[in-house]
Amino acid sequence: MLRQPGLFPRIGLLRSGLKIVFIGLTGMLRSTENRYGAVSRSLHWSIAGLWVALFALGWYMTEISYYDAWYKRAFDWHKGVGVLMFGLALARLIWSRLDRGPALLAETSVLQRVAVHSSHFVLYAMTLLIPISGYFISTADGSGIDVFGWFEVPALLPPSTGREELAGTLHYYLAFGTAYLVVLHALAALKHQFVDRDGTLSRMLGSPEPKPSRAIPGRANPKGHSA
Repeated sequence: MLRQPGLFPRIGLLRSGLKIVFIGLTGMLRSTENRYGAVSRSLHWSIAGLWVALFALGWYMTEISYYDAWYKRAFDWHKGVGVLMFGLALARLIWSRLDRGPALLAETSVLQRVAVHSSHFVLYAMTLLIPISGYFISTADGSGIDVFGWFEVPALLPPSTGREELAGTLHYYLAFGTAYLVVLHALAALKHQFVDRDGTLSRMLGSPEPKPSRAIPGRANPKGHSA
């Protein structure tokens, strides 16, 4: 008579299966040496989309009057989305400490490396400072920020008459300063992708990782060196 497998072998198989699934999910979520992981890509494009929407809505808000039917609704949406973007930016900053992302290409010059790291640092700072300044505008009268009826962000400081104007000025210059940086960032990514053809943009789009090319003996590889 054949013996039925015991409990312990089954547990071992289950643990092995879960381990394989965990490794597979980790490989998808975390970055590799050639592309950003699913978490980094999702946070990056979510923040980018929200920022563009907030900038466009903020511009629209400056064109409508106080008595416009959309005035209060536009401000409520702007504040609510701003709080959500701050949460995503904070999560992106924390995740970047846990998942460093792909290393810069070997041919990147020292000057380019400094420019990349500096621009990333400034963009991280801007995506946090813009909603913080907006928070001080919205809470200058002592009231909290209602986020689509889901929850409320309380005012941390007592009402103040001068804080709204100061925070508003800071909010304005931070927003337009970030807009210029975003345009430069996008142009640089497009230049690397379509002029330099180094796949920089593909890393953040989640394109399949390039397969290592096999050099044919006696022929030159793409860089002009003989294999």
